[in-house]
Amino acid sequence: MKSVVTGAVLGFLAVVAGAATGHGPVAGLDSQGMRPILTALRYQELGAVMIVITGLASVLVVSKAAGFRLAVSSWLFVAGTLLFSFSIYARIILDFEWLGPVTPIGGLCHMAGWIALGWAALAVPSRDG
Repeated sequence: MKSVVTGAVLGFLAVVAGAATGHGPVAGLDSQGMRPILTALRYQELGAVMIVITGLASVLVVSKAAGFRLAVSSWLFVAGTLLFSFSIYARIILDFEWLGPVTPIGGLCHMAGWIALGWAALAVPSRDG
């Protein structure tokens, strides 16, 4: 259930950041400068939802293998969200250009989270008999 709490916190922070950015440019950025921030925010929102879904599903499935795979998926979404979104925030808002190479690693973690989710689905027993 720790992943559900993590997803809830990241979702809350996404709403806070969305409210802050929804009222105009942040940190003196023009609309072009805001594009990466809005992309990071979109990925953070999606990541938070997927973290909660996979975290809840990992406790509800009857298969230990599926539960483990869902937990892996959940934590990959956590890593992806933190590495992708927060590296963009820090790079754009705080001018931490050295974090640029971290962003694609976060994207890869998000992709791996989706793959792990499919892997988990393969471990769920069929109800068709």
